[in-house]
Formats: sequence, structure tokens, C-alpha cells
Amino acid sequence: MNNTFKKYNLCDEIIKALDGIGYKHPSDVQSKVIPEVLNGKDIIVKSQTGSGKTAAFGIPLCEKVIWEESKPQVLVLTPTRELAIQVKEELTNIGRFKRIRAVAVFGKQPFSEQTRELKQKTHIVAGTPGRVFDHIDRGTLDISNIRYLVIDEADEMLNMGFIDQVRDIINKLNKKRETIIICPGGGYKFTSDREAEPIALKFVAQGFNAIVIRYSIAPVRYPASLLELAETVRYVREKEEEWNVDTKRVIVCGFSAGGHLAGSLGVLWDNEIIKESLEVKNNEIKPNAMILCYPVISSGEFAHRGSFDNLLGEKEGKIRREELSLEKLVSNKTPKTFLWHTFDDGTVPVQNSLLFSNALAANKIEFELHIYPNGVHGLGLCEEVTARKDASEHINTHVASWFKLACEWIKTI
Repeated sequence: MNNTFKKYNLCDEIIKALDGIGYKHPSDVQSKVIPEVLNGKDIIVKSQTGSGKTAAFGIPLCEKVIWEESKPQVLVLTPTRELAIQVKEELTNIGRFKRIRAVAVFGKQPFSEQTRELKQKTHIVAGTPGRVFDHIDRGTLDISNIRYLVIDEADEMLNMGFIDQVRDIINKLNKKRETIIICPGGGYKFTSDREAEPIALKFVAQGFNAIVIRYSIAPVRYPASLLELAETVRYVREKEEEWNVDTKRVIVCGFSAGGHLAGSLGVLWDNEIIKESLEVKNNEIKPNAMILCYPVISSGEFAHRGSFDNLLGEKEGKIRREELSLEKLVSNKTPKTFLWHTFDDGTVPVQNSLLFSNALAANKIEFELHIYPNGVHGLGLCEEVTARKDASEHINTHVASWFKLACEWIKTI
């Protein structure tokens, strides 16, 4: 019988080992996890005991391990020594013919024995958080080449009080990440749940930091929400070490009216209103880039009137709308921008994105613009997770490509 693991283009050594173990067909969790890990994505997995979770991460990680390198490349944290030993044995079996060497470290075993083990060529280390941290702290576990971190049985780890030790280990690994600050839409009347946490989790799964800002809405008026976003950008940069923030890659991402908020900071970050209100330096609050998703931009012919009325107040809005028509505020100081919109958006016309991109071009600001032919307003991720209940029009596989394109664009910043 053919081994269907071959469809993942695993090396012959891994396939041979899987045949020997008796793994012929991936389980449900393995079929979902293996391709994601092979593609280098960060993932969160929830599955029942006995469903094959260890092999789900073990198979692709053994595939990605480079045998020639002598320093550990994979670190697996487990809540118990029994699980550490189990992970070590299973990954050793999976990597047997690739000659992958795994080591388990845990308490109630002589430290010196583990140190001798770690001095040898080691590809994978599995261990309990306390003992792993001790080895890192004493310099007996070299983490300079760790590329992959697995937190196994994470819920049990938290229940057993290991959260601080796990956080300390993650901080030791210390990979600076791009940080996305997400501004949900809602016409400045509410902040949409569909454009909040689901978006953040999707970005986190791609290896980014992600933060959702629930900014002030009507009846609170401008500039409250703008000041809150500016303060959030400053705060994120302040957390550089604690959150592993790449301070040169802080990105604001907004949907609909949230796009107007994100865009407002992009064009007004050096405005006197912000400087006087927050007493901050300009470079502390300037976003490095913007992602604007079907954004409210213009207060003119193609305006979404409700957003401006909620932001400014209906009476005041009629007088001051032009002050916040973003296409008129773009300058050579505006950050580079990624935009997407659908051509037949019946709520916020596509001209909003076109006007903004034309203004960026006029000021020689780099941008990437995607106009999709069809799609309703408020698509979010264009997947079931962000669709309104019983609203199949919010699921659009073609437009869903925006997320992958945006992630690729972020890497160019």
C-alpha cells in the first residue's frame, strides 16, 4: 500500500522511517499541521489525546532539520518529564534514517549527565521548562541556532504554573517580530468583532505580533481615537524587549472606518494636535507602514457619510469633513501602504482606495494596490471565520488572497 505521506514531498529517509513505524496515512490533525509547518508558519493546534499531535509537528520538523549542523535547531517544551521522554523517542524514530539526534532534559536526573549529552551533536531538545531554562542560563544549552519552538500540552503547562518560565525561555530566544496593530471597522459607531481577533490570530499564525485596538467610538469625537492609536504605537515600541518588537516594522492595519483611523495616523503623525496632546516625539508614533482594507478615505463625492458623522458629530461633521479627507493630507512623510478593495463595494466605494493611491503616487510614496472585481463590503479574511452568520457572500476565495499578498509585502518593508 502506498504511503500517502509522500504527497508532502518528504525526503526518502523520513518516508522510510514512517513506513517502519507503521505510519501509512496522516491523521486528521497531521494532514492539517504538516503542510503548515513545512511552509514555515506559526500555528496553534487543538486536538484530542491520541490524535497524533506529536508526529504532526515531529514529521515536518525532522524534515526541516539540517543534519550537518551540530547545534540544536528545535526546542520542545513539555509539562512533564514523561512527555519529554516520549517526544524524544518519537522524534528519534521519525528521524532515525536521517540520523537526527534528540535529547530529553528534565528534573530529578543528574545535571552533569544531561550536560554531557548536550555537548554532543544535537538537533532536537525536548524538556521541562525549569530544566531547559537552567541549561540555557548556565550556558550548557546553546540556543543560538534554535529555529523552531514547540510548546506541547500548552494548557497543562499553564495549569501547572509554568507560564513565567515559558515566557523567560521565549525571551531568551528573542526573535524581533513585525507588529501589526489592527483597527476594526464599524463606521466609528462600533468596532467589529469580525475584523478584530480573527485577523490578529491569522497574523500571529504567520509569525507576526498582532494587537487589536478597541478605540473610542461615537458619541466620543475626534481626535480621541487618533490619539489612542498614536499612543498605542508609542506603547508598542516601548515594549520592544518584553514583546520582542522590531521597532522599525510597526504597522497599522485598518478595515473600513478602521482604515480611516489607520490612514489618519499615517498622514497626521507629525500634526501639532498629537504632539501637544501626548507630548511624544514624532518618531515614536509614526507607523512604518499601513495596510488599508476597503478603507474610508474621502469626505467628498465618494464619502461614507455615516463614518464622518460619527467621528465628528453630525453638525460639526458637515463643517470639518474636508479636514479629515485623507487623500488631501498625503505628503512625502506618509508611510508606504498596502491597499485592497472590491470594485463593486456598495458601502465604501472603490474610489476611496483609488484616490488615496493616486495621492501616494503623486508624492512618490511606495504602495501596493489590489482591486478585486467582486465582493461585498466588510469581507474581513473572506473566510467562514469572519463571515456574518448565514452570509455566504462574505466567503470569497479569490479575494482571500489579499492576506497572503499582504504578508509577502510586509517582508519587503
